[in-house]
Amino acid sequence: MELMAIKSQDSIMTQEQNEEANLTRIEEPSSDYISSRGSSKKYIGLFAIWFILIIVELIGGIYSNSLSIYAFAGALLFNFVGICLTTVLSGTAENGDSLYITYGYHRVEIIGSLLNVIFIWILVFILTYKGIFRIWRDEINEIHNFTWIAVIGLLGNVIIKLLQKKAITFRPSTSFDLWQGVLVIFTSVLIFLDTKLSSADPICAIIIGIMLLYLTIPITKECIEILMEKVPREIDINELYEELKEITDVLDVHDLHVWSLTFGKFAMTCHLATFNPERVLGEASKICTEKFDILHLTIQIETPDDNSKCLNLSSS
Repeated sequence: MELMAIKSQDSIMTQEQNEEANLTRIEEPSSDYISSRGSSKKYIGLFAIWFILIIVELIGGIYSNSLSIYAFAGALLFNFVGICLTTVLSGTAENGDSLYITYGYHRVEIIGSLLNVIFIWILVFILTYKGIFRIWRDEINEIHNFTWIAVIGLLGNVIIKLLQKKAITFRPSTSFDLWQGVLVIFTSVLIFLDTKLSSADPICAIIIGIMLLYLTIPITKECIEILMEKVPREIDINELYEELKEITDVLDVHDLHVWSLTFGKFAMTCHLATFNPERVLGEASKICTEKFDILHLTIQIETPDDNSKCLNLSSS
């Protein structure tokens, strides 16, 4: 937690102390980053199983000439890239702060998530175009039986679901993959029973594409909100304001800003007017960290005279 108080003599450091603190913060990796690197190594087995499953599904799609298998592989790839970005980039962000990028590389995770979403949109467009083209032109090519490929995909997803429950929680959900696996198996059995129903394959691919688009909507929306520095959904800024205002000896609260550095990491700045800076600073930091889970704080303490000057500057 980073905490700064203006007008509090006990919390003012000399220039040499500031330089030493900055150098220490830049040169030493944080404990969170070290644990993140350890977690990455710990879950290599999970990543390996996931990657192998994607390769198997892609090969199966080539063999069977099935668009639904390609779409299923795309859904697996979306979640796989999502967990890789969350695990790897979050560790990089924790260790990436410097004198010039003072908040670190937290937004790299947001950029990576948006690129992953754009990739999925392109994939969905291609699959939908090919699916509609096959149906419209009545060019349903010979499709080999792909039931066993779909079954392997579904079983692999179940294993991944069990492993990730024991290991880590990440943003993309494998629940959609499980339902997509069931849909692909149903489609493959339908075509196996009657080859005249081969159009069910591109229709299945289009349905999976729609499901993928639906999955990307909340992620895209949250990424945009973070880049626009909107107040995080998890925090009620009115409640936070009232909590700070009700602290004993706090005369005024203004210039309150709350935003997200990345998913689940919040930052806040505010001005508090008081005659009792040390106690108010301690209580304010406790409220922010314990009740609202805001760990990056910058609180400026002001006297009533300074407060009136600050308000005049803000209004001018």
